[in-house]
Amino acid sequence: MSAASRLPQSFPRFWQTIILFLVVVLALTWGTWELSLLNYDEARLALNAVAMARRGDWLVTYYRGLPDLWNTKPPLLIWLQALSIRVLGISEFSVRLPSMVASVATAMLLYYFAGRVLRSWKLGALAALILVTSKGFNWLHMARTADYDALLTCWLTGLGLAFFTWLRTNQPRYLWLAAGFEALALLTKCAAAVLPLPGLAMALLWPIWQPRWRQPALYGAAVAAVLPLLAFYWLREAAGPGYLAATWYNDWAGRYTQLIINSDNPWWFYLLWLVLGSGVWVVWLVLGIYQGLREPEPVRREFTRFAAVYVGLGLLLISVARSRLAWYSTPLFPFTSLLAALGLAASIRWARARWSPVIVTAATALLFTGAGSYLLLALHSKAQDEAKNFQARYAHHLPEVARLHPSNERLTILYERYNASLHFYLLPWDAAHRPYRALTLTPAHLRQLQPGEKVFVCVDKYAARLQQHYVVKQLAAIGPCYYLQIVARRPAATAGAPMGVLAR
Repeated sequence: MSAASRLPQSFPRFWQTIILFLVVVLALTWGTWELSLLNYDEARLALNAVAMARRGDWLVTYYRGLPDLWNTKPPLLIWLQALSIRVLGISEFSVRLPSMVASVATAMLLYYFAGRVLRSWKLGALAALILVTSKGFNWLHMARTADYDALLTCWLTGLGLAFFTWLRTNQPRYLWLAAGFEALALLTKCAAAVLPLPGLAMALLWPIWQPRWRQPALYGAAVAAVLPLLAFYWLREAAGPGYLAATWYNDWAGRYTQLIINSDNPWWFYLLWLVLGSGVWVVWLVLGIYQGLREPEPVRREFTRFAAVYVGLGLLLISVARSRLAWYSTPLFPFTSLLAALGLAASIRWARARWSPVIVTAATALLFTGAGSYLLLALHSKAQDEAKNFQARYAHHLPEVARLHPSNERLTILYERYNASLHFYLLPWDAAHRPYRALTLTPAHLRQLQPGEKVFVCVDKYAARLQQHYVVKQLAAIGPCYYLQIVARRPAATAGAPMGVLAR
């Protein structure tokens, strides 16, 4: 055996783990800070967390001073964000930190599971690297941002892996560990935490595991998993009646049976996303299922069947729902990554039997480098596109208007419809006691403007709408936004006439 082939075997596992951890952290955080908080749902959760940290009310979430009955999911993520804000202050980093930790933990959990249960630390390293180079996991609204899905995916990954370990070993501690993960998942995203359960129940129908149905601990663990969510619901409804009705519609029956958000994707949307989200790894995913069912190790054969059912039934259940969004499938990708790792490990074994181990190792490293680089470039391009979004423009250009506008004069910010991102980035203005008011572009609000008032508005059509009612003086063009001063009202005879955009 050559020195190159002996190196991976003699390399201390501690340093393997440290290097893998650093690579995972880098892959999941590189370039994140060029992206402002997303309007849906990241910025709203951030405002919920800021309000919770300031008020000290750990039961009711608030949005702009009122109890939030639009975002009605349980508040575990918001609790973690509020704690992070209390320790680190209000920033993008403190809001995103819990999701970052959850994403890194998910990848490292695959590594630990494969090493301890599937008896291959190399397989675990491959699975972790496949996961963080997959668009279905390492993308916006998923592992990268402070949304529910990163934390949910961590808990559901723990649930599935602990439940499988219990099936294999029949040790109650793993069943109770699975129940703990499910309880945390329910407190994170309620209904979404229920979707993996039919797959787990299906596993219990296999002949070798059917006796598990007769164990009282199974039912005790199921009850224990649900109790924390039920306790929260009882306390939350007592604190503000009407919450249960709102969450039933927003998070349970309404989201599953009705199109309550603009996501009218076809039923086969998730099958396509499984291919796009896996990227190059979809080849090894198919190979991994085939190879896993032929593995000489019984535990790997059983896990392959378990993971294939978990993913397949999960895809079916989210496809039946009316609301279909890419990030609903995020919890499936840790399991597809483990399956793809089985296929890639088989390919590496096949290649090493024919070529030099040095060449095979270099080709594998090049494959991961290419997949990771492509994903990071795609993320950079996506971040640039998001910065051009009319809602994100305010967040990007508020610091510049803050430098131009006198700190003792009130600034009026005009925006259209909902913009939680804008309100998060106005928090430094609140902290500095700078006078401002943020108004939506409604006729009633437009009539409130007075000559001499200074206005910040983004998007050409918004500036044109303002010009229909007022003569304005352009003080500065800031990217796609305008810093203006109201000169005079337009006469009634000319108000409402179409106006051109301002000069840049």
